[in-house]
Amino acid sequence: MWAGCLVDGSLERRTPTEVLGCFRAVTREAPALVLLELPASSEIEAVFALHATAILPRNASDASLLRFFTDCRLRRTPEERLASSLRALRRRYQLTQAEEQIVSRALWGASREAIAETRGTSSTTVKKQIRVLLAKTPYQHLHHLAQDLLLEALFGGAAAARRNAAPPGPPRMVP
Repeated sequence: MWAGCLVDGSLERRTPTEVLGCFRAVTREAPALVLLELPASSEIEAVFALHATAILPRNASDASLLRFFTDCRLRRTPEERLASSLRALRRRYQLTQAEEQIVSRALWGASREAIAETRGTSSTTVKKQIRVLLAKTPYQHLHHLAQDLLLEALFGGAAAARRNAAPPGPPRMVP
């Protein structure tokens, strides 16, 4: 599924209308932002006819582009955003597939015992895997990692950063 499309109007081989037309052949629902140098009214009409979400000057501010990309991210379902954040976490910290599965199950509130049962291992094995997983990340507790991942998936990275800036709550044991 496409989250969105950014079309740079300065492409040499294709016009913005051609690129947007190809994108719309794949999906009509995803937002599309077109960056144009000095658009002619016919060019503006053509890209809006292809359901462009917005048109900005090619030298648009970073804030304008960020608003568009944030909007694209929030159009995806929470499950899609969470799966994407989980894949990014795995790449960022070089987690194994087993470690990713543990985090995934923890996100849905599974206890260590439930995770062990689902994976067909002992609770002690899962406890050791959690310890190794946490050693690869800046987190001391699995529930903090899960909270930040949920915040990142639902509200973007800034929300998780704000939570990290808050005073820590009481220490808790890893389930």
